Amino acid sequence: MNVSGIVKDYFYLVAMANGKPKHYWCSSSSWIFSELPDVLENKEDLAKLMAVNNFFTGEFDSVIFASSGKPVCIDAELGVFMQPKPITELDRLSCCIHEINKLNIAPKGLLKNVPSGVTQKNEGFKGLNQGDCFSLDCW
Repeated sequence: MNVSGIVKDYFYLVAMANGKPKHYWCSSSSWIFSELPDVLENKEDLAKLMAVNNFFTGEFDSVIFASSGKPVCIDAELGVFMQPKPITELDRLSCCIHEINKLNIAPKGLLKNVPSGVTQKNEGFKGLNQGDCFSLDCW
């Protein structure tokens, strides 16, 4: 799947490994696929992230906001604390993709019903164009 950004694009795919789906992403600037990070566990950060309603930029390392998590003590004797990682556009991408997967929605044309009554992936599906990605009629 292609997620269009203002500056760059993201590409997303799912591969089956040991019978379980693994989610991967890459940026159009590098074309190197990496495993998609897990969804944030902090409910406060997740709620703020779900409220973001603008276009992706395509810059995965851009900070959206600071995390509301607490610093982790690394060495109490020396007073060394590790601040929580800021929330980035990659966290937002992960959140959005996992939400889409939870809803069990798919682009129109991705799946087909065969005469045996089974639903299969349509091998002729080549993806949605940029305009159709934003249309609810195409999902």
